[in-house]
Amino acid sequence: MEKNRIQNVNSLANLDKEKKKHPEYGKGYCLPQDKIDELFMLLAGNENLTNAAKQIGISYDTAKKYFESGDPRRGIQSLQKRLVMFQTKRTEKFDKEFLQRRKDLIVIVQEQITKLRNELVESGDTKKISYTALEKMIKLEISLMGAPEKSETTGLLTAEELKLLEEKSKS
Repeated sequence: MEKNRIQNVNSLANLDKEKKKHPEYGKGYCLPQDKIDELFMLLAGNENLTNAAKQIGISYDTAKKYFESGDPRRGIQSLQKRLVMFQTKRTEKFDKEFLQRRKDLIVIVQEQITKLRNELVESGDTKKISYTALEKMIKLEISLMGAPEKSETTGLLTAEELKLLEEKSKS
């Protein structure tokens, strides 16, 4: 048999009482922005939520609150969302650097292919070594440029998808 939980009348009265100002956090007991940023940096550095909360000096529940929902009243996004955005920006930066490096390497490979082609045209000999080197450089160029993407889907097609495929095949 379950007991019905009865709320204490005094707990409702506590909501109306004036709260004392906390020396560090203020009247509303919300974390200051620098503490939230410190928590974010610890989480971005692969620290788990429990240890990060201990290092900052806040409870796990408070850290979890800011991690999951932030503070909408103050316009603070959840730390979980901020971490995803942080990781996405870091990945995009890496991708840009990788693509630039790839472009530089393609230019070098194309210069070598041109050089080998000119050597083969100028020399009357058909050296097997030169053709092999040319073949390797061409394969390297193709791999650096990237192969065309192939996508295969398996599963049942809906009626709309079948109709679209029929229309594409007719045109």
